[in-house]
This record gives sequence, structure tokens and C-alpha cells, in this order.
Amino acid sequence: MWLVTAPGLYSVTATAANGCTAITTATLLGNRTLPTATLISTSTLNCLNSDVVLIAGAGVHYFFTGPGLSQSGPGNTASVQQPGLYSVQVTGSNGCTATATTTVMSDFTPPAATLQTSGPIGCTTPTVTLTASGGSGLPVTSYRFLGPGLNQSGTVQTATVSQAGTYTVIVTGANGCTNVATVTVIENRTAPTASLTATGIITCANPTALLTASGGSGPPVVSYSFSGNGLSQLGSSAMALISQAGTYSVVVTGATGCTASASVSVTSNQTVPEIGVSGSTTFCEGQSTQLTVMGNGTIRWSTGATTPTISISANGIFSVTLTGSNGCVAVGSR
Repeated sequence: MWLVTAPGLYSVTATAANGCTAITTATLLGNRTLPTATLISTSTLNCLNSDVVLIAGAGVHYFFTGPGLSQSGPGNTASVQQPGLYSVQVTGSNGCTATATTTVMSDFTPPAATLQTSGPIGCTTPTVTLTASGGSGLPVTSYRFLGPGLNQSGTVQTATVSQAGTYTVIVTGANGCTNVATVTVIENRTAPTASLTATGIITCANPTALLTASGGSGPPVVSYSFSGNGLSQLGSSAMALISQAGTYSVVVTGATGCTASASVSVTSNQTVPEIGVSGSTTFCEGQSTQLTVMGNGTIRWSTGATTPTISISANGIFSVTLTGSNGCVAVGSR
């Protein structure tokens, strides 16, 4: 018996005891072809995939090596739970072996979650909008909002809320990883404390009165709206001029959009005082007569006198004005 290590044509000659010989030949074929080893990973390790399957090919027996690896039997698959470099030794049907490698990647990066509110809940904004974002990195697949009084349509990045409180959004990236952001929505429905005052009554001396409104010490006031007859508001200020008696109102709007109203009644006194002039209108030459004004108020005669009675010694028409306490004037003559 001989051991051969190469393919080829081999012959043997057998010699019998009688010296006769016989020859036989055999051809030894060789197969040292290496298998074409392959190794692929099915995906990337991430929050959705806690393990990845390695698949090898072109052999009958497989031996995997690498970190975090689990192989069941000599089959062509193995599962891994850690990123890194993996290899497989593939044995062909002829017993020859070849090696293949692959790198398993991982991505556990969470999205950059943020959450903002459009403002506080107020009288003019009974609902506000929450807007979430996953930043400019990993694509976002869903947003999930949590909190009281919340309305979200599907998994979009906005939601509306109608109650004050703390709201949360869970942002999920394309790799299945999540991040959380919170925001506090406040409610401010505080109304201003409205007041309205007038400078006094309308008289002949003061034909107009000034109305002054105030919103108190509550939220800042953004507008005053006056109403009433004979009224002229000074721009958008807290003041208005009036020229008639009546009841006047103001609606005060605070920064929260909430309103309060106040009113004031303004009276008038434009009654002309009653006046009368008495005295003789005839007198002899070289003599005089007296004229007397009757009524309440400040007196001024056409002669310049301010007393109720004056002495007249010349012909003519003499007039007198009587100014009441309200500034109204009556005129009499004799």
C-alpha cells in the first residue's frame, strides 16, 4: 500500500513466485477547490432589532466567530447581539475551507425631542397648539402626546390642548429609539379691574367733561372701548371727552384677552339764571333814577358796575348780565 498526495495515473506490477508478472493502472482524480464563502447580516442593531441574523453560504459546514454570537449547530445562520466584526469558516463538500467576514453596525441614537406651546390659554385663546420636533438628525416616524385636555390627530407633530397642565411628547425615530420632551401650559383668564370716572358735571362754564378709564393693577391693558352719546375718545387712550349728560360705559381688554366693563352717569346744569330789572325809566333834568337787577349770580352792568342797584342820570339803554354759579348768563336791560 502506498500513500499518494497528488492526482495522476498510477500503475502497479505484481510478480508471482514463478516469475510471471501482471500490471494494473488507476487514475487518481483531485478536488482541492475552495468554497466561495459569503457572509451577510440581515440588518443593523438598533432599538427595533435587539439581535441580527448572520447568513453564510457556499458550504456544508459553518463555524462562526465574533462577539455576542449565538450559533445553533453547524448550520449557516447565527444571531448576534453586539456590533463588531464577525467571521465564518465555510467547509465545502470536499473538506476544503474558506473564510468570510462582515461588520455588524449599531444605531441607538435617540431623536432630539423638543416641545413648544403657542402661548397661554386665555379668554381669546381657549385652545393652544403644541408643536413637537425631532431635530434635524434621524428621521422621525411618530409623535405621541400625553396630557389632560389633549387632541391629536394621528401621529402628527402637533396637538391642541384646552386645559392647563404639563404635556409630554414621545418622539420615535426611524431606528425605533425614543426621546421625551415636556412643556407646561399655563392658563390666564384674569380680567382687568375696570373703573370709569368723570371730571364733573356739564355746565355752561364747562361744556365738556373728561372721562378717564382704568384697568386696575391686574393684567396689562391693551385697549379701551368707550360708548355713549356725544363722546369722542382721545385716540386709543384711556380718556374720552363728552358734551352731553348721560350714562357712559367703557370695555377694558387685558393682555389675556379677558374684558371688564364699567360705567358712570354724568349730569348737566346749563340752566340760565332768572333775571329782572326794575326802576323808573323817566326822571327830570338834573335828577337821577335807580335801576335794580333781581336774580342770583354775579352782576355786571353795562356801566361796569357790579352792584345790584345803580344810579342813572343820563338818557340811554342800560343792560346788565347775571352769571349763575354754573357759568350760564342771563341778560336784562332797561
